[in-house]
Amino acid sequence: MVTDGSTDQVLLVGGDTSKHLSVTLLWNGSRWTEPGLSQNPPALSYESMAYDARTGDVILFGGLFDALATNNPPSGETWSWDGTAWSELHPAQSPPPRAGATMTYDGRTGSVVLFGGNGAPPGQFPTPGDTGLLNDTWVWNGTDWREEHPAVSPPARQDAAMGYASSTGDVVLFGGFADQETPDSNLVYLGDTWVWDGTNWSRASQADGPPSRGYSTLAPDSTSGDLVLFSGWGDGSFLGPALDDTWVWSDGRWTQESGAGPPGFGSPLVVPSLTGGGITLLGGETCGVGNSGLIDIWTRSGNSWARTIGSTATPGSGLMGC
Repeated sequence: MVTDGSTDQVLLVGGDTSKHLSVTLLWNGSRWTEPGLSQNPPALSYESMAYDARTGDVILFGGLFDALATNNPPSGETWSWDGTAWSELHPAQSPPPRAGATMTYDGRTGSVVLFGGNGAPPGQFPTPGDTGLLNDTWVWNGTDWREEHPAVSPPARQDAAMGYASSTGDVVLFGGFADQETPDSNLVYLGDTWVWDGTNWSRASQADGPPSRGYSTLAPDSTSGDLVLFSGWGDGSFLGPALDDTWVWSDGRWTQESGAGPPGFGSPLVVPSLTGGGITLLGGETCGVGNSGLIDIWTRSGNSWARTIGSTATPGSGLMGC
């Protein structure tokens, strides 16, 4: 899910491919609509998407065509949404196919940044040291992808959280997990914070930041320009309740917010609010593996959360899957 700045609508695409969702939904701040499109991206999960403010297009890359299939390679396709229609792009260069990468617009350089992900086919359980996880950095300049070669890079991971903090002019990456789930081991969640300055990565030194987690979301607050991190799965909680804490990245460090907020959601989707500042959250998984997810809509203004619409009023309940 991403805020389309050219149309002032929230764009939601795809979801759990076991439900065969090749769908585009638009949220105008009060209701959902499904436009009558002649073409959607293929049914995908774990795809990456960001609004390119320089071109006014939304860019989508990668994902899994079928998360339940064995030996089915992830996607390496690039798609563009111009506010009314989808087009598959065919750039001269592309990142290798992957799912679970993280992507955001970098306001400092005017480009979209993509990091990491998993290039292994679904249904495979690679041996330790051969997980298929990636730690490469790519930028989209509006017409083509270019791989960057920074002197230092974060360790390989997938399903990390990443966003652009306009208050500092930096892209911030947090967490994710560094090991494939296998029959014999659990996910290894990460709790490190990295900053991309347009050329190089550097690790933030703060020791008292958010606990380790994956499947969380980092989104800019449209009022303050700070980044808000909410929920996700943490160590020991992948089969149980998701985390329900809220953290803010401001002036180069993390601060945990107190006060009541939404319940924990695995794989929440958070975007800048369309009106009134703050952010909007579309909640995903509230449960463990094998159960249905819920869709709630929450808004955050200042440092207070409020539930706007419950799952019964939102189309596609269970869209995120569990």
